[in-house]
Amino acid sequence: MTNFSIQFTYPWFLLLLIPALFFSLFPYFRMAKKYRRTRNHIISVVLHTTAMVLCIFVFSGMHFDYQTINSNNEVFLLVDVSYSGRETQEKKNEFVQSVLDSGNSEYKVGIITFGYGQTYAAELSTNAEKTYESYEDSLRDNKPDDSATDIAAAVSFARTHIKHPKTAKLVILSDGIETDGEALAAIKAAAADGIRVDTVSFTDEKEIPDAQIVGAVMPDYNVSAKSEVKLGVTVQSSVAQTAQITLRDNDGEEETTEVSLEPGVQTFEIAHTFAEQGLHRLSFDLSFKEPVEIEDAVEANNEYSSYLYMEVFDDILIVEGFEGEAEKLQELLKEEYTLTVLNVAETEKFPKTLDEMRLYDQVVLANVSHSDMPAGFEDLLNSYVKDIGGGLFTVGGSEPDGDEAHAYNRKDLYGTTYQDMLPVIAEDYTPPLGVVIIIDCSGSMSDVLENAKAGARACLNAMTERDYCGVIALDDDYKEALALTPVTREYEIVAAIDNIGNGGGTLLTPSLKRAGDSLKAQTNIEKRHIIVVSDCMFSDNVEKYGSVLQSNFEAGITISVVGINTSADSEKAGREIVKLGNGGSDDDSEEEAEKWKSKYHHTVTGEDLSSIMREDLTVPDIKEVEAKPFVPTIRVHNAVVSGVEQANMPRLNGYYGTKIKEDAEIVLAGEFVPIYAQWKYGEGMVGSFMCDLSGKWSSEFLSDETGQRIIKNIIGVLFPKENIRAQDIEIKLTEKNYGNVLNVYTDMEEGERIELQIFKDSEPKPVQTIKPTEKEGYTQIPFTITEPGVYELVVKKKDATGKDVSEATIYKAFSYSQEYNTFVEADEETSVALLEGMASAGKGKRIETESQVFEGLIKKLSHTFDPRLAFVIVSIVLVLLDIAVRKFKFKWLHEIIRERKEKQELGKQAYRKE
Repeated sequence: MTNFSIQFTYPWFLLLLIPALFFSLFPYFRMAKKYRRTRNHIISVVLHTTAMVLCIFVFSGMHFDYQTINSNNEVFLLVDVSYSGRETQEKKNEFVQSVLDSGNSEYKVGIITFGYGQTYAAELSTNAEKTYESYEDSLRDNKPDDSATDIAAAVSFARTHIKHPKTAKLVILSDGIETDGEALAAIKAAAADGIRVDTVSFTDEKEIPDAQIVGAVMPDYNVSAKSEVKLGVTVQSSVAQTAQITLRDNDGEEETTEVSLEPGVQTFEIAHTFAEQGLHRLSFDLSFKEPVEIEDAVEANNEYSSYLYMEVFDDILIVEGFEGEAEKLQELLKEEYTLTVLNVAETEKFPKTLDEMRLYDQVVLANVSHSDMPAGFEDLLNSYVKDIGGGLFTVGGSEPDGDEAHAYNRKDLYGTTYQDMLPVIAEDYTPPLGVVIIIDCSGSMSDVLENAKAGARACLNAMTERDYCGVIALDDDYKEALALTPVTREYEIVAAIDNIGNGGGTLLTPSLKRAGDSLKAQTNIEKRHIIVVSDCMFSDNVEKYGSVLQSNFEAGITISVVGINTSADSEKAGREIVKLGNGGSDDDSEEEAEKWKSKYHHTVTGEDLSSIMREDLTVPDIKEVEAKPFVPTIRVHNAVVSGVEQANMPRLNGYYGTKIKEDAEIVLAGEFVPIYAQWKYGEGMVGSFMCDLSGKWSSEFLSDETGQRIIKNIIGVLFPKENIRAQDIEIKLTEKNYGNVLNVYTDMEEGERIELQIFKDSEPKPVQTIKPTEKEGYTQIPFTITEPGVYELVVKKKDATGKDVSEATIYKAFSYSQEYNTFVEADEETSVALLEGMASAGKGKRIETESQVFEGLIKKLSHTFDPRLAFVIVSIVLVLLDIAVRKFKFKWLHEIIRERKEKQELGKQAYRKE
């Protein structure tokens, strides 16, 4: 016991001692000596004086404070020995040694090593030398699995070995990166018990040469057997190196693709054809190609597992707006699919519920308008696609008694849910335009340069807020006065035009190339156009700029040349440019002006330049119905045009004008309009064909092998990615590295139970069978997977006799532990932030030195003893004794003994006398 002290809560009550002693002693000393020296008086005074003093101590709140040595301090060092911290293990060992040396024998210190699992490396002890020896032995002989980091499990494990939570501390030595578990939740639970949690950051910021596969990108649409698809493989690398990616599909032959790695993240496309429907277990392996200049530091992250399950879809519901509208489409598809054809008039046959809709894998609306749909069908269709993942294919068509649009009628679709579903908008609009103006500012143009600038400024008046404009000054190399800029920033464009000054060369090729590259890169425009304002006295010739013009033409970029005061030779050069801009065609006649082909304009003085250039940019509105022959252009090469060549594309004789939506994809295009577009709508796919398939405009297309292939490809692409039939059991999988939780949703009858079987790759027997009890709950089934591969998770509902009632199956791919992800941010700043968050949750702090480990621990325990109850009892006893003393005479023990001895002596004397 140390630091003993007597404390008073109300010390001013001690002043009562003065009157108490006065009134107790004053009467006593006033008595005559012969009376006050009697034992009764003396004892009475002592008793009631002591009682009064004790009562005053009670009133003043007297208590005793003292301290004792705390022998219950417990410190656990939780040392992260996982793979990601291997480079800092020596530093951790040194830190542990320093902590043990500085702890002396005042604290009990224990050590727990952890990764994916824990080891009680050294039990709580005050013997530093023995503790460190046990720690070293554990690292050598009993090291936990280092392939993952589960801080939460380590904290929970330590809690079970703490006997005195209020005086205990956990110190976590880690890089702060956890792959499994929820550290914050476990730390908060420990803090709730009174356990303090501190953290120490150990990071290695040295970059290692490594490349790893971080993902595989599967097609986001239904894939048909024997059709080529592009599989994406995402690789992250810290080195530049030639490598190989090897693909293995089930047990088939390996397919190797050579790639060039660069530092950073890259996604490589691998062409692959799936031979059949069903489950395809895919394995991607990354390896550096010989000769290898730099060794791959971590091989565990070079193999990646994925899968693609190709369902068999064959049930299609075709709804036709008019009798016979879908006849040719039905003829094309009947051999491969089960078709149900309904006319919009047959309302009683339409699906009435979502479960009835889910019996079909795809819905085709052949020339069906919004007004044709039975009541409630629009909402049902919307939920079928958006929520369930069904496919929808819409086909155009006209009114039976004329050319007015029926399916894509702008008034009919306006403001409807049906319009929201489509990848296109049926509305009046002008295609967005991108134009680059190339202005010749050479000396020969000095007299008309201002007119050229005025013409360029006039172009802005013919453009809309959705258009883009760029300005280039013709020179020996291109001199970009302004990159493509939205017309809404008109002041910037005008300023760039005004700042063009005299001088410079007339080398056309670099300017044409730069203008073409800018227009190609701008993806949110439909029309791409270049205007060259010059006297056409160029210093290069067709041999130089011919290939650039051809490239621009193939990209759909047109060019207009405005020749100012040209000579016969220079005008010839200007017209040659226009010819090449038309792909070699000489037709720049007035009849072709409205078709947005490359054109040549001539002006003598340049005074009419403004009107010429403004008219050159006049873009016609997209018509609701355009009945003219054209050949669709492949805009995007994907599964819709798999096996299709542009050269073999058949003709269509008309289209319905629509506008593409922002997130939609144009696969086939006409002149500034989508012909076939598709997009992801919620869980499903919607595709729209802006022509009929009844044969009115599409007879040639439907009779051609290429056209038939395109339609079949469209149908295949729009199917769901997975089975959409109503299921008795629904499953949701939550994954975190090794740990997984399967949520099961189903209605359970009395006696029924759930069972989970896990199959790996193509093994016939399950690698795990989990039978959760009713007490554990059937809704959540946790399980662990640590081996790479593709797993089949089969959930079965069984009745009381063990018979299968229903089942559901999903698949899971596991590649490697995130412990081997060398690109996880483990820098000092990130680690500090993570560990500070953990320490804060544990009501501790992030520490940096070993001496701080023992800060906050209580070396001595403070105690307080309250004697007031005892004082009250003693006071009562003393008062009672005082009363007894006053009432009764008594003798002391020694007096009684003395009297007894005297009587005995007197008795002896009397005996002798006799």
